[in-house]
Amino acid sequence: MKALSIRQPWAWLIVNGYKDIENRSWSTNVRGKVLVHASKGAPATHPDAGV
Repeated sequence: MKALSIRQPWAWLIVNGYKDIENRSWSTNVRGKVLVHASKGAPATHPDAGV
């Protein structure tokens, strides 16, 4: 099974159905179910970063 690594809070939004599109600069033929890997931290520009 394929997996996609995404930072929080976007990983939570995808898994819980609030975000159904993930734009990437590369194309893929993967369709259907994938695993979502949530990284530990938010990017520095996120309001919750460093909390």
